[in-house]
Amino acid sequence: MKYLKILFVLSILNTNCASILCKNDYVAKVHVINCPDDAKIYIGKKGLDSIKNNQYIKINRTDINRVSFTVKPQNKKCAEQTFEFIQLDSRIPPLIASLVCDLTLTLLFEIPIPAFTYTDIYYTGAIFKPSIKEPGVQQLNNDYYIYHLKYSGCDEKPQ
Repeated sequence: MKYLKILFVLSILNTNCASILCKNDYVAKVHVINCPDDAKIYIGKKGLDSIKNNQYIKINRTDINRVSFTVKPQNKKCAEQTFEFIQLDSRIPPLIASLVCDLTLTLLFEIPIPAFTYTDIYYTGAIFKPSIKEPGVQQLNNDYYIYHLKYSGCDEKPQ
């Protein structure tokens, strides 16, 4: 019982090793190709926050598999266009950090509970990164990405 109390206190104080050692968010630059000057770019499905072209934003790693941007031009002749990014890849160093923390707890308290790895995978998303295999995603380093959005809402249609 004493060990369970200590484990509980440790899990509250140190919620997850991967997000402490390797961050649970990343910085993204949103670059819209052929962006109208008057366009607003909205983040996410709800579209509450608007940004400008080539602006940097922070994205939580738990949202990696549901990142979306909507380009809304003020010009009535141009159409609104939404871009979604749903693929993700794993980051090895945070996964190793979580496994080491779990192994340490197992060896110290003799309780085989994968609490840190479970938390890092399902709650913080710290072991994930955007997939560069997805068209339009460019990785600068582990914490900086560029989303290239090819806007085509103002294209003139041939007659």
